[in-house]
Amino acid sequence: MRDQGLNARDALDAARPPRDVKAFLELHIEQGPVLEQAGIPVGIADSVAGVINLFVSLIGRANHSGTTPMNLRADAFAGLSAVGQAVRSIIAEHGGERSRITIGKVALQPNFIHTVPGRADFIINIRDTDPGTMAALAQAMEQAVRDAAQANGLSFSIEEQSRMEPVRLDGTLVSLLNEEAHRLGLKTLTMPSGAGHDAQTMQALSPSGLIFVPSRDGISHAPEEWTDWEAIEKGAQLMLAALVRLSAVAAE
Repeated sequence: MRDQGLNARDALDAARPPRDVKAFLELHIEQGPVLEQAGIPVGIADSVAGVINLFVSLIGRANHSGTTPMNLRADAFAGLSAVGQAVRSIIAEHGGERSRITIGKVALQPNFIHTVPGRADFIINIRDTDPGTMAALAQAMEQAVRDAAQANGLSFSIEEQSRMEPVRLDGTLVSLLNEEAHRLGLKTLTMPSGAGHDAQTMQALSPSGLIFVPSRDGISHAPEEWTDWEAIEKGAQLMLAALVRLSAVAAE
């Protein structure tokens, strides 16, 4: 910025106080399969799920896969498998339709075909739109790790790697977006956002709204991610209509 004659510190003076921001609107692909499966062109988010990431290590003993009897193993992968197996029952007991638990990142050591795994490091990703439910899910998953470690002769550690609390988006904007969609002849679905978005951060500054358009096959964060241009246009039309209405109200 200095090379271009700019001063980064000037940005601090340019920050707007919350009272100066009427609203924040965001248009995004759904990143999931719900809208496409329902045949609905527009989703309007009423909340954004919070996220807890737990970094877990299960530590056993690496031994030869052919010479170590099954009952004498301290198999870290067996412990990891038990934790993964517990996910569905934990959601059934402590969660609901908006609950998500995923183990998507795993590292085994020594990670060799002829060796019983001596260590498994993995991350448990927990999401829900209700903070109490999210906390209950995290507590239950921590207990599942303890149980799996005990059952398989392992030691363990659990570290909360990160946390982001759920956010409820502005209800007035949800109603406004639904009204404008109806005026445009667009069928809508009011829904939570399971993925994080700018709107959840901006809600702390100003009323914020989030519009979704369908994702083909619900695929996201992959080369196959795709949304038809016609679907994007409908979302853009709704966003424009809402912005025009908000601008008119602000000018009064």
